[in-house]
Amino acid sequence: MGGNPGANSAFVWKGGGWLGAQLGSTLWMLLLGVLLLDKDPPMAWTSLLTFLVLNLWGAFLWQRRSRISAYAGLQWLLAAISIGFAVVIITGNRSGANQPQLPDYAVVSYLPYWAMLTPPALMLAFYIRERAFRLRRGRDSKSNDSDGTD
Repeated sequence: MGGNPGANSAFVWKGGGWLGAQLGSTLWMLLLGVLLLDKDPPMAWTSLLTFLVLNLWGAFLWQRRSRISAYAGLQWLLAAISIGFAVVIITGNRSGANQPQLPDYAVVSYLPYWAMLTPPALMLAFYIRERAFRLRRGRDSKSNDSDGTD
């Protein structure tokens, strides 16, 4: 979903970028769900279903790419991922199943609440990038109009 100099947006639809963003931000939910299946089935299923719903939403947006700008699609995907992060993180931490049981446990699996800020932070960063692109494009358009060139 990189920029295209002739486009109306800083973002363009690209399969690798879309799939990378979608799977890259949800794969941990699949892994968590699989790892917790025998330890805490309700939490595991919450994580697995959230993974499934978010990826179905991403596939739905991808199929609508001819009608939705890449920027809007990415923002809609990240909005849903924000909700999914909150559901899995809050549910996981409240269930306690992801907490180490042994005193010398080598892996801490507590889900940090600050991780819920990641998708909204990306949304803000992408908004700033898109806005800067449009402002720059508007200035370039005005300077071309004043030069009498098209």
